[in-house]
Amino acid sequence: MIFFRILLILFIVISQSNIALSQEQITTSALQTSESNESQKKSDDNQSQKNEDEPILELSEVIPIDDLTHKWTSFIDNYLQRNNYESNIIKKLILSIIILFIGLGACLLNKLLISKVFKTTKDKLSEVGLSTSKYNFYFSLLRWVINTIIIFSMISVIGMAWGLPVDEWLSTPFFTSLATSSATIFIIIFIGSLLLEITLALVESAFLKWGGHSTSRINTLLPIAKNVIYIIFFVLFILMALSELGINVMPLLAGAGVVGFAIGFGAQTIIKDILTGFIIILEDLVQIGDIVCVASKTGVIEKISIRKIQLRDLGGIVYTVPFSEIDVVENLTKDFSYYLFEIGIAYREDTDEVVKILKEVDEDIRSDSEFNKSILEPLEVFGVDQFADSAVIIKARIKTSPLKQWAVGREYNRRFKFAFDQNNIEIPFPHQTIYFGEDKKGHAPAMHLKHENSDQVTSKK
Repeated sequence: MIFFRILLILFIVISQSNIALSQEQITTSALQTSESNESQKKSDDNQSQKNEDEPILELSEVIPIDDLTHKWTSFIDNYLQRNNYESNIIKKLILSIIILFIGLGACLLNKLLISKVFKTTKDKLSEVGLSTSKYNFYFSLLRWVINTIIIFSMISVIGMAWGLPVDEWLSTPFFTSLATSSATIFIIIFIGSLLLEITLALVESAFLKWGGHSTSRINTLLPIAKNVIYIIFFVLFILMALSELGINVMPLLAGAGVVGFAIGFGAQTIIKDILTGFIIILEDLVQIGDIVCVASKTGVIEKISIRKIQLRDLGGIVYTVPFSEIDVVENLTKDFSYYLFEIGIAYREDTDEVVKILKEVDEDIRSDSEFNKSILEPLEVFGVDQFADSAVIIKARIKTSPLKQWAVGREYNRRFKFAFDQNNIEIPFPHQTIYFGEDKKGHAPAMHLKHENSDQVTSKK
């Protein structure tokens, strides 16, 4: 036991001495560490400040603009010195004229080649789904870029031939920054347009597979999806272009978020329009081409956007209804339609005979090649519906294809009238009975009539 206590005391003494030494070392190292941390912090702050000042996308790291311009000007300078163009004015004039003709010829050749490629690939691009205006834009952009390179090369050669300091101009930071920004924006446009077209093609293909043969469903949703994709790509392009021009987009995004929140808080009706429209379109309540009644307005749907629906009635009046104003959607042409008949006959007519005539007319119409494709089911007769003031009302309906109920219904009404006339079925019309009253014995007073001939009437006049 004593031995263990001695060992414990020795261990404590040694550990205390080691602790003292280690504290001195820790203090020294802490001072060194704090100094190094401060220097590292300063360097990190400088690096972060440098990174904030620099644009996000730096094309010069990918394409060395300085090296390219230096090699180009060195090649031209060596060629001019070897052929002694510096002191010979005649050679300079001849070279300038030759370069001018070569440049114009190259621009003309570029136009012819681009036009030939355009005509060759026009049909194939149309099959892919690229519209005429779009591939006109892309080919025009390509031709413009090639012509710009040709003109730039032509001007630089002529300028150096006449002793202008073109190499110094091309090596300035202004030209380098301008060339870098221009090349970057062109690449952004090119790659963004390519990705946009691929995305639109994939979305359209997906809609065609998902929508099947429902053309109206595709026509309703596809323009909305394309508009959303256009907005997304446009915003991304603007942000990348501003970043390349040296503008820090992070404050812009933060400011846009605050402004968007303020606008969203103040424009609650617009947000309600968008959300309500999204639900209506997602649930397939309406499609382009449907005849609907919304917000007490009835018409055919011509256009649907993310916040409103556009209708045109029978008289040609166009109504624009925001989705937030829609409480109930009455779709008159969803999947199929009905035309409702309320046929009035006189009280003296046999209703069973009238129903038989209605069914005969129905069979006759359904055998007609002009209407049999529009009629989906035979005429459904409900029977006597009500006893009106001067007629017995028989109710029936016919099931038709969407949008065909009015044309079919008008044909039924025409043939019903013709069949009733042939079978002497009376169709009541408004009339009035004059009652002169009776006394207590049941006798009515005589009606006094006065007749005047035409001569007397003429004489009175």
